[in-house]
Amino acid sequence: MLPYVGMQLGGAALRRLGARHAARRLSSRTPFLDTDVARELTWRLHSDLLELPYDDGRHRTDKDALAEAILADPRVAAAVDLLATVAKRHADDPERQARLRRILETYAGTRAAAADLVNSVLLASAGIAAFQKLTPGTLTLGPMIAAALAHQAAVASFPLGASLGGIWYGLFPATPSAALVAGATGGLMLLTATTAAFAGVVSDPLQRALGLHQRRLHRLIDALGRELKGDSDAAFHARDHYVARVFDLIDLARAAYRAI
Repeated sequence: MLPYVGMQLGGAALRRLGARHAARRLSSRTPFLDTDVARELTWRLHSDLLELPYDDGRHRTDKDALAEAILADPRVAAAVDLLATVAKRHADDPERQARLRRILETYAGTRAAAADLVNSVLLASAGIAAFQKLTPGTLTLGPMIAAALAHQAAVASFPLGASLGGIWYGLFPATPSAALVAGATGGLMLLTATTAAFAGVVSDPLQRALGLHQRRLHRLIDALGRELKGDSDAAFHARDHYVARVFDLIDLARAAYRAI
């Protein structure tokens, strides 16, 4: 997820330099995989929460609660024709539709950050339980597992027996091969990619209990409101990615320290 953080920081820097168009293009890129869960969440945001027209090729809804609410207000009865013209222009504006889509995609991407956070907590807990060390990611836990496997293999194959082998390799630790380290780390990455698909079982009830889902939805609606009012710089900024990246930074720092 470090590329996501880099794109957001780069977009912020370009925005401060006045390159708003380039900043929007950079910040709008999402390096996340388009999963079935994310697609279903985007569909439900359009159809159930916002009640806006949407068509993703699999689902379609033509309900437009925003237009209905506007047209039902007696204060705008005299401006119905003008509102219809504006609404049509907005509906036909591909750039506006793209901005709305990016906002909703960013919201859907918060699930990936929650999954990463759950994985990081699981990895850190496993490292503390097995090695009494903080292992916030695969780059630190993988080499430790490889070292443990190399130690067990070396002790078992010691010519004078496992007991003396334990003493010998306690004084002179066995060094795992690069292939073993790569295999253990790669296996952990594959495992975490699998568990990420089920991380919502843990993270969703917890976020709901803490009120995080509700606050995030309120920020999403505020961003959509600014966009519908014509603010071309309106955006939904998810902080979840930055929280999840704290573990990644610690993991990279520890891995770099071990390499040095």
